Amino acid sequence: MVKWVLIVLLVALPVLEIWGLILAGRHLGAFPAALLLVFTSVLGVYLAKREWTKVWHAAKIQWQRGEMPAAAVLDGLCVLAGGLLLAVPGFFTDIVGLLMIVPPMRVWFRRGLMLLIRRAIERGRFRIWYRR
Repeated sequence: MVKWVLIVLLVALPVLEIWGLILAGRHLGAFPAALLLVFTSVLGVYLAKREWTKVWHAAKIQWQRGEMPAAAVLDGLCVLAGGLLLAVPGFFTDIVGLLMIVPPMRVWFRRGLMLLIRRAIERGRFRIWYRR
C-alpha cells in the first residue's frame, strides 16, 4: 500500500506542479511567476529557520524539566518537512510547506503524525533501533 502511494506521489506531484507553474505563467506572466517562486522559497527558508529555533528551544526546556518533548519533536519534524517542501520548486508544495511551518496549522499535521505513529505501534510495525 505504501509503495503505491509513493509511486503515485512521485508521478502525480511533478505533473501537478508543472500544471500549477503553467497556470501561474499564463495568469501572471513568466517572470512574475518565477519571481513568486523565488520569493516563496526565501520566505519559507526564513520561516523554517525561525520556527526551528522556537521548536528547538521548547524541546530543550521540556528536556531540562525532565519531560519528554514529544510534541516539540513532532513539531520539529513538521518544520523540517515543511522546509523541504518549500525547497521543491512549485506552488502546491509551497502551500503545504507553509502550512506545516505556521504554528496554528502545524497542530493538524502533528495530530496526524501522532495518529500514524499510534496505528503503527498498535499493528506492531513501529520499531526503534538503538546502538550501544
